[in-house]
Amino acid sequence: MGGRISVESVVRCSWNGWPDDRGIRTKCWLLDPPTEQLEGNPSDIKVAIRLEYVASIVAMLAPNAKLPRALRDRAALWREGAVSKEIESLEGHPYTGENYVDAYLAKSKIWMAERDVVGQLYLGESGRVFFLGLRGDLVRAAIKQDPEAIVKARYKSSVEQAHVSGEPMRLDRWKKSSHLNVAMTLYTASSGVVIGLTGNG
Repeated sequence: MGGRISVESVVRCSWNGWPDDRGIRTKCWLLDPPTEQLEGNPSDIKVAIRLEYVASIVAMLAPNAKLPRALRDRAALWREGAVSKEIESLEGHPYTGENYVDAYLAKSKIWMAERDVVGQLYLGESGRVFFLGLRGDLVRAAIKQDPEAIVKARYKSSVEQAHVSGEPMRLDRWKKSSHLNVAMTLYTASSGVVIGLTGNG
């Protein structure tokens, strides 16, 4: 996709992805977030950064979900090198790697089974509708805590046309609006994030 691309003012949020009345400007990275210069095992740090990235997107899609906190807690352990020798999955919570995406995360959201993408429509203050989604297999890898799958997960960047149907979340009220069926251009990034824009993008 020709380098890192950011979408500014896509959402109004606080530091952890929740809606914020202060209207803080944020950036949504379509590719992986910038690499940090931190001490520790580089492989462990990569896993931690990717887990935090997945957690931030899941928190946007499902602010009340327990998974983002679990992923952040596990990311902290990876940063400390505490889990590199004995890998433990997050399975055994009310979710597992096999059922979480379609049975929990996709509930009341948009589930594109043929693309293995779960996401949500959003309605900005300008009245513009957009879609934010994430590849399901990336979430499953994060739950299973498979470091190789987490770090090496890369997807073919693509652009395609699609009709997306659902109740968009209003960013000014953080409540769902009336049901819409909109034609969109879906941009899939190598990180597994899917952005849908109407019109000319």
